[in-house]
Amino acid sequence: MSSRQRLFLPLLLLFALLCPLLSGCSPRGSADPLSVLRNAAYFSVSDENLLYTMEWTEDGAVYRFSSPELLEPLTVRATDGTLRATYRDLETDLPRSFCEGVLPLYRAVKLFRETEPERGFSDAAGKKPFLRATRDGETFTLSYDPASGEPTRLEWTGPDGKTGGFDLLSCAPAS
Repeated sequence: MSSRQRLFLPLLLLFALLCPLLSGCSPRGSADPLSVLRNAAYFSVSDENLLYTMEWTEDGAVYRFSSPELLEPLTVRATDGTLRATYRDLETDLPRSFCEGVLPLYRAVKLFRETEPERGFSDAAGKKPFLRATRDGETFTLSYDPASGEPTRLEWTGPDGKTGGFDLLSCAPAS
């Protein structure tokens, strides 16, 4: 091996290791939270009282509950105009007020998929990034992990001033 080849190989390895650092990307990479949200089909959510999933579908969303135990047999299908609940063998249409604690996830995902939200930081150090979008007097703020881009929390304020929020445990694409 010539001296030129012996020098070239270590330089090539050093360049390969430093390139991701110089470009601002980690070797693992980080996803854009908006991309994660727009490509997700399944959302796992927790608030103080409920644990549920929302499956994004072509015409709306399907909610399935896993806690509390009483709600495990409940499935709610949401579209722009209707809510349809199935509990064991019973089916019925629901008023929007029945699901006012879980429907903001559907409205937020729909809004973030249709618009370009504001991006910002909720602290001066830039360690708590968020996306924010508003429609019809309702504001949604999505917090996310800056390293992975994974959404972590959704909070909202309604046109009537009511507020709410929950933790996003996971967002997964369709399998």
